[in-house]
Amino acid sequence: MQDALEIKDLETLESWLDYKPVEWAQLIALRAALRVFPLVLEGFNAADDTVRSKIERSTLAVWWCLVISSVACKDPTGETRDTINAANAAKA
Repeated sequence: MQDALEIKDLETLESWLDYKPVEWAQLIALRAALRVFPLVLEGFNAADDTVRSKIERSTLAVWWCLVISSVACKDPTGETRDTINAANAAKA
C-alpha cells in the first residue's frame, strides 16, 4: 500500500508538481477555486456592507481563477497562455 501524500505548504506542493504534467497543476487550481467559491458566496450573504465590498473583490478574484484554470485545462496552447497574459496585464 502506498503512503498518503502530505502536502503541507506551497513549497511542498510545488516540489511535488515538479514531477507531474502541467495539466495536474491546472486541475488542482480549478478544483481549489471551485471549492472556495461557495464559501465566498456564503460570506457575502451574511456580511454587512463593509465586509461585503471586500467579499465582492474576493469573488472577482475567485471567478478569475476559475476562468483561467478552466480555459487552461481545456485548451493548453501557447495562444491561450498569450491571451491570459494579455488579460492579466490589462486587469492590472
